[in-house]
Amino acid sequence: MILPGTRVAVVAAVASLGALVYAQAPPFRSSSNLVLVPTTVTDRAGRSVRGLTASDFEILEDGVRRPVAQFSSNRVPVSVAILLDISGSMSQEPNRWELTRRAIVSFLSRLEEHDEVTLIVFNDRPERLGGWTRQGFDVFRALSGIKTGGHTALFRALLSALPVLREASHQRRALLLISDGNDNDVDRLGFAPGSLARRVEAVNGIRRTGAAVYAIGIGMGVEPVNRKTLGDVSEPTGGYFEVVSGGAMLEPAVGRVADDLRDQYILAFEPTKTDGELHRIDTRTRESGHRIRARTGYVAPRSP
Repeated sequence: MILPGTRVAVVAAVASLGALVYAQAPPFRSSSNLVLVPTTVTDRAGRSVRGLTASDFEILEDGVRRPVAQFSSNRVPVSVAILLDISGSMSQEPNRWELTRRAIVSFLSRLEEHDEVTLIVFNDRPERLGGWTRQGFDVFRALSGIKTGGHTALFRALLSALPVLREASHQRRALLLISDGNDNDVDRLGFAPGSLARRVEAVNGIRRTGAAVYAIGIGMGVEPVNRKTLGDVSEPTGGYFEVVSGGAMLEPAVGRVADDLRDQYILAFEPTKTDGELHRIDTRTRESGHRIRARTGYVAPRSP
């Protein structure tokens, strides 16, 4: 049952999900031969800095300056994969699951009409609940039949998200992960074979998709939030991780993710590398007081 006082908020948010409808894309155009670099700029107080232009930015590829080939200070459509932990830890706090569903509905209501979203849930194994959609109600409806329980196969779930992100319609991509960050994947005999190898593969694989990872870790469980895992997965991608003390803090946390997606500058450059390897990206502005958050690498195309 939804907590007293929350039903109206959820119904209102569901009503606004109609914003996710098919429409013509806005003017910004990137292309597959450009590297997209969504960039968040804040001041020393953490406030978003607006009003910058392409000439205020500098992009370096392996330390060499590259011209900004595309730039937008407006909201650019994004494909968001939601990766949601439904293991037993989601039941450790009273009403955590209902509060989590409410937070996701709120997040969906803040996406824009050109955005698309898909949902993957995971406990002992990941399961994708529907394809990419611009109808937020599809995701809300998929959430209604979920039961929580089981272990947390986090790295299996991250690996399952890789092909999903690669098939997204938009070149700008994001992954919203909600979990405590603890992988306790086990096989039917109670062992966790290959978990370290899966961790490395998952962290590297996510970086190669170009998606920004926003990881929200929920505390108050038997196990503390694994900050290292959430940081390793998110920080190199231009996203971030945040730890909340319980389900009631999830809705404002996902609201901050939506704000970040709205306030980013979108830069793109033409890469010079064609070796199929991971290369360093550094993004700067001319103002020393700015704080920059952007992806730190890209995988170069491989020449035939």
